Amino acid sequence: MNMVLKKVFLILAGVVVALTIAEAVAWFMLPKANPGLSMPMAEGTLAQFYFDEELGYFPKVGEGGEYGPYGCLANDYRADDRGQKKRVLFIGDSVTHRGEIIEALKQLYGEADFEYWNAGVESFNTAQILELYRRHNKGLEPDHVVLTFHNNDFQLTPVAKEENGEVVLYIPSQEPVEAPLPVLGRTSLYKLWLQLGSAEYERKPNDVKRDLAEIKRLVEEHGGQFSVLVFPILKPMEEWNEREKRSRKNALRILEELNLRSFDLLKALPEKKSEYQRLRQDPEDTWHPSSEGGMVMGRFLYEAELFSDSQSEDS
Repeated sequence: MNMVLKKVFLILAGVVVALTIAEAVAWFMLPKANPGLSMPMAEGTLAQFYFDEELGYFPKVGEGGEYGPYGCLANDYRADDRGQKKRVLFIGDSVTHRGEIIEALKQLYGEADFEYWNAGVESFNTAQILELYRRHNKGLEPDHVVLTFHNNDFQLTPVAKEENGEVVLYIPSQEPVEAPLPVLGRTSLYKLWLQLGSAEYERKPNDVKRDLAEIKRLVEEHGGQFSVLVFPILKPMEEWNEREKRSRKNALRILEELNLRSFDLLKALPEKKSEYQRLRQDPEDTWHPSSEGGMVMGRFLYEAELFSDSQSEDS
């Protein structure tokens, strides 16, 4: 009996030692800074937001800041008088907000026949984009709504927390979700396991699909046209990780199932790896296009007749 207990004790001791070593390795591999604080947001944008319990954060609309009464960035157009121009509203996250593709389209199409309204918000996902449209953008009754759909639109809605009188934004996809046991949720091993996977902290594709379907319904409710730009990661596809490939695959599947008019901007990108840096806003930033990158994509969209009245999907 003593021999059996001794063997059990040695096995348990071995397990404890192994878990301790694994925990130390996981702690070493985890980023020491809170990754939720490193959202890709333009400087000064945080001051334009307020805390929202349902949506994490939301832009301050019509309060004299960056966003006017219809939830769009300031421009010289009159909301109550479009004349004979076609009103085009661009919605989305930071790619839309920074406006490089929009500026390219403005140069290519000109402003004689079109208005260009920008309702992009840094780090928004489709749930937040939908709610901004529902609350504010739809009052413009745009003729054409163009959504730039980004890979990170599958991330969970960012969480806003008040710290020292300021609103701090955290991306839940970089935070551990609730663990089966409270103690487990505090371990580095569990946090690392979450970061290596994605199923626990990405939004379900069907949730994103419902958002897009509702945006389409709201746009068509007032006779508008809805188009989606599928924005790629700005690097050769052989360098995409599995999560990036999966999000693209899910996005294309959703657009096909909803029969949405869409434009795949991956087709606008060069074949040579050496040409990618000039398309990026910053050399290492694979999420945001430079003005040159915006023009490359703008020309692709111009040639694909983005602003035509066709409702067919662009493949």
